[in-house]
Amino acid sequence: MKNGASRGPAWALDGGRRVVVALCCLLPGLSAGCGDEAAAPLRTVSDSAGVRVVTYGAGWADAVPAWELAPEPTWEIGAVDGAEAYLFTRLTGIVPTDAGVIVADLQSRQIREFDGQGRWVRSVGRRGAGPGEFVNLDFMGRMAGDTLVVWDGGQWRLSYLAPDLSFGRSERWDFNNRVRGVYGVFPDGSLLKPARPSDDAGSRPRGVVTRSDMAFVSVHGSFIEEDTLAVVPGRPVFLASDGQSVLVPFAVFPGSTVSGDAAWLGSGHTGVFARVVPGTGRTVEVRLPASGAPVSAADFDAYKRDYLVDTDEDRRPAVRRRLDELPAPERFPVFDVLRPGHEGQVWMRSYPLPGDSAVDWFAFTPDGEAIGRVTLPVSLAVQMVHENRLIATTRDELGVVRVVEYMLQEG
Repeated sequence: MKNGASRGPAWALDGGRRVVVALCCLLPGLSAGCGDEAAAPLRTVSDSAGVRVVTYGAGWADAVPAWELAPEPTWEIGAVDGAEAYLFTRLTGIVPTDAGVIVADLQSRQIREFDGQGRWVRSVGRRGAGPGEFVNLDFMGRMAGDTLVVWDGGQWRLSYLAPDLSFGRSERWDFNNRVRGVYGVFPDGSLLKPARPSDDAGSRPRGVVTRSDMAFVSVHGSFIEEDTLAVVPGRPVFLASDGQSVLVPFAVFPGSTVSGDAAWLGSGHTGVFARVVPGTGRTVEVRLPASGAPVSAADFDAYKRDYLVDTDEDRRPAVRRRLDELPAPERFPVFDVLRPGHEGQVWMRSYPLPGDSAVDWFAFTPDGEAIGRVTLPVSLAVQMVHENRLIATTRDELGVVRVVEYMLQEG
């Protein structure tokens, strides 16, 4: 299929209603008063045209078993100064090895391997346009056979590296004038990326909050063939009276990741995310209570105040006028991040509220079952869970980026 044709069914995460059959008591802890007809189940399951739909009710999160991390990290990589191999800026890819990790560092244009004690093993790559060089180091992932896939948006080029980081081959891919980002790689080497549907920004009414949907596709064959996987509600935007767009406070991008042979895609604003297999379509849909915590007047005022502080002084009068027109959002998003887990699982982060020092992460099976919950510092950003290894990044007050691994202990 050529130039954007779809081989798989597209679907929309719009929070629409479905007929749901309650099946409480199937998962320990995720039922309320089984046998009590007056009690609402915390979890219901239904079938919608062959798609398993798991709907969670109010109070579901507290019923998910609590897991813990080991008291100390297995290893920690990163430093404020010293050897270049341990200095990170922005990491655009993290891939676990048997005990260690491979990371891609954007500024240095290097891919670096570390062992199970956090010791540097080797580095490859540098700025350039030759084989094994990168103009940009935008994404790194792993396909079947442990082959590393590296996307260089500056050259529209994919490079393939062996597990020992030796250069294999490269090929140029054509994005067909679509969004450049690459968000994941499937086992067969096809890529997950966003592609926006046509949208006439000039037709949006002023003084109104609108939202542009985000389409996600899997692409293969040098971007000539692609499957449309999902259309997900995007971030809400307000168009001020002067025609300038203002991002609605606390808005989040659609969540997306590849885990196993499927993509997990969803919107934190609707509380819905789903498992989608390229060429097959949606297999599981998870529906969380759609209402996040309410946004208070103090939350909204603090957001506007901080926004102005971060704005150049000469632009503040115009920005202040737009913020004065901006309507206050009623609620925070339900979640903001999806990350890959072990054997096709997905990890979801609840949206951290202003002032929170810790936030809950939830693990879901490929069938949409919530099986575990971990409470982590907001500053610790989970990147993936591999077997019982939780790999995360953190940035301290000096801006130093570190990669850490903790062993996950299920309750």
